[in-house]
Amino acid sequence: MNAHAPASVLAETLNHLPALPEVASEILTRLNDEFVTGKQVAEVVGKDPGISARLVALANSAYFGLSEPVGNLEQVVNRVLGVDNVRSLALALAAGHVLDTSSCDGFNTRRFWENALLMADSTARIVADEKTATQADKDLAYQTGLCHNIGLLALAALKPEETSEVLSLRDADPEGKKALSPLLRAAFGVDHREVTHAVASAWKLPEPSVQAFEPVAASSSVLHYALDVARMAVADPIEPPVAPDEQADRMAVAEAIAPSARYRQRVAAMVEGINAD
Repeated sequence: MNAHAPASVLAETLNHLPALPEVASEILTRLNDEFVTGKQVAEVVGKDPGISARLVALANSAYFGLSEPVGNLEQVVNRVLGVDNVRSLALALAAGHVLDTSSCDGFNTRRFWENALLMADSTARIVADEKTATQADKDLAYQTGLCHNIGLLALAALKPEETSEVLSLRDADPEGKKALSPLLRAAFGVDHREVTHAVASAWKLPEPSVQAFEPVAASSSVLHYALDVARMAVADPIEPPVAPDEQADRMAVAEAIAPSARYRQRVAAMVEGINAD
């Protein structure tokens, strides 16, 4: 029997939610400009040595296969990742930095980041197929996909024991078909998608992202649609189930962009960099 009321879980999570680091706030304000330069991005992100080191390690990972390694953040921006990817990755890494999941035994950091990177790529690809999509739309889609599961990160950091039990229940399924949402709802009365929406709103992430994180779309936004289809392409199993009348069309798109086994291996190589000490 669930001892938690949805309102109390959300309120408690938000009451204990740490503030985003200064670097993340600057990314959302000072760097929120399509004409920002690589040097400006490197200056802001470079204020956080931990994030900078992880981005350098990521750029030097086997995913990119550089013939000569990069040694500083400006090289990472200009030679490897680009301005927009660095902004998105630095924001996600900043969120991961303040939400410490080390006390949640059932939380698999590697699995979390692999899913985040696959979602980022898939969401951006879906949005890019829209004829009216601009580069800014694609960049926002990548960032939105990357941050789509910060609610689970928050639960693992702020309610580690309970969340660990839920994750252990999911992972105990030998066929890997247990969906996470109903397990979290049984434990907390809310799921990770609802918490993601609440956290994104509290941290003042871009409004289109906040709207796309709503578990039930308030409008038929392209970004919300892209997130739902990307989940079908990436997640196992599909969360949440898609309405029957939309299943076929969305599944066709999801199957077309589903990451291959080889690409998943490359993403795992990127995660080696993100998790570097």
